[in-house]
Amino acid sequence: MQRSGNAWITAVATPKATNTFGGSSGEENVQSPTSHTSNSAATGGLESYVQPEDLPRIKVDAGEDQRAAVGEQVQFRGNAWGLDDKALENARYAWNFGDGATYEGQNVGHAYMFPGTYFVRLVVSSGKYSASDDFQIIVQENTIVVSEVMPGEAGWIELQNMGEKSIHVGGWVFETADGRFDMPLGTTLAAHSFVVLSTVTTHVVLNAKGDHIYLFYPNGTYANGFQYVFEVPQGKSVSSNASVSVFTDPTPGSSNKLENPVVPVLTQQAVLAPVVVPKAHVTQENIKQLPRSVMLEQEKSVMESDTVEPDGDPILQSATLAGAPMFSKTNKEALWFGGSLVLGGLAAVGVVLFRRRQPR
Repeated sequence: MQRSGNAWITAVATPKATNTFGGSSGEENVQSPTSHTSNSAATGGLESYVQPEDLPRIKVDAGEDQRAAVGEQVQFRGNAWGLDDKALENARYAWNFGDGATYEGQNVGHAYMFPGTYFVRLVVSSGKYSASDDFQIIVQENTIVVSEVMPGEAGWIELQNMGEKSIHVGGWVFETADGRFDMPLGTTLAAHSFVVLSTVTTHVVLNAKGDHIYLFYPNGTYANGFQYVFEVPQGKSVSSNASVSVFTDPTPGSSNKLENPVVPVLTQQAVLAPVVVPKAHVTQENIKQLPRSVMLEQEKSVMESDTVEPDGDPILQSATLAGAPMFSKTNKEALWFGGSLVLGGLAAVGVVLFRRRQPR
């Protein structure tokens, strides 16, 4: 074997002499790396290429698209199958809920705190194999409201689920002017149901002379609530009626007793720019057409109106305006201050006149 350039050839041996390029046949038998590689490929030394979609893989199913309400404990159930199309065991299930939260497990639960459209991804891995599946979940507005409260030591707070699905409220927080209460984990409100929380349990006592009751999600975001600023009449509760707090007969655990719909429920908008409509001109047919800022004319003023009419039916009173004192504390102070100035001025004039009348 003699070297010729970058290749080896078969030739007559010439020890200690210059190589001669020729044999008895005068032909060169060149063996190059290329020919070696070609021979290796021909004999199966290299594996054939396989398209990625043709590679064996596992299968994953995260479920169908869903709808939920804010605060609802949504259940997520994943499934995976191996190369033999049998249920995959001892696999790792990793969920991404699309709102920054993640969790591991085949069947998990999660509650969304804000409305929106979220994309959920499930990644399943087993050994060197992995696969994923996505779906969409639409989260709608909160359906839990503070429906009615009863102030005082023997009072209570009533929640209502106005939605079509059960809502998990564990970790939600009540707040009043003087206290708060954390809802225990696992607390769930069924669809279209009421839950009444006693003061004995919550140790939250609402002030009958004015207070607020606010409901917050576990992350501290406001969910629902209302406030009332004037004293609640004896034996009355405070109910939420179209986002306006009104005094009603207590109905814990059932729908609020909102009677006499013609009786005015004054809103803050009505006070700022009232439109007075004579009571005689208002009928059951046109009462629904009146804007919320309309104030109905009463036969008696707010201060003179009684809580019960002659027929014994209770009257709805606005927890914001009804029963308001004639003068607030600030107005009383201003009245006393003005009166003092007037009396002081009269006294000074009297002194001057008295001195002028004295003989010199």
